[in-house]
Amino acid sequence: MEIEKLQQLVKQRNYYFYKHALIEAKKDGIDPKDIEFAILHGEIIEEII
Repeated sequence: MEIEKLQQLVKQRNYYFYKHALIEAKKDGIDPKDIEFAILHGEIIEEII
């Protein structure tokens, strides 16, 4: 998926996190707002196919 599509989904609030992802993120000290910020303001530095 292209970063632009992800950004669009976040802006529209048309996405969700799996419960497991939220649990693991919390263990690492990452808030869902941090993930949103990274998607909206970050860039893809490597694509793994």
